[in-house]
Amino acid sequence: MFSHFAALTLALGAAPAPAASDWRFADSSANGTNISFIDVDSIRVNAGGNTEAMIFSVLAKDDEGAVAFRFHVEFQCATGKSRLMTGEMFDSSLKSDGAEDMAGEWEGNAPGTQGDTLMKFVCSKGATGDGKSLGSELPLAKGRIMLAERAAKGS
Repeated sequence: MFSHFAALTLALGAAPAPAASDWRFADSSANGTNISFIDVDSIRVNAGGNTEAMIFSVLAKDDEGAVAFRFHVEFQCATGKSRLMTGEMFDSSLKSDGAEDMAGEWEGNAPGTQGDTLMKFVCSKGATGDGKSLGSELPLAKGRIMLAERAAKGS
């Protein structure tokens, strides 16, 4: 289930959270199955020159007890590639099953996909987003509300 969601949604990933978090809406899937937020305080360039960030993806419907995932993702901004570093599944009470090392392969992000939008957000250090902070708490409730609003509008 865990690897299925990771491959299905983004082929992306989450790192240990910095002391402060500033979650921002980044994108939702075209089919309305998930919505993703990025902690702009976690965006940083690593020693290898790649840009890393934490992404929190909320599912529209529970999937085998999972309601959300947090990923640490590494991006090669110049080449348009990304890879999952770690992933963590959450249940409805935001209880984590613990971070799992994923150390994925580098994969391209096709233009116009959710992965591409998330990469642009991270590589621009949040400049492509709406700029509205959702605070420091994991945005599970806000994500579910936003998904329901999108479903009601048919977008």
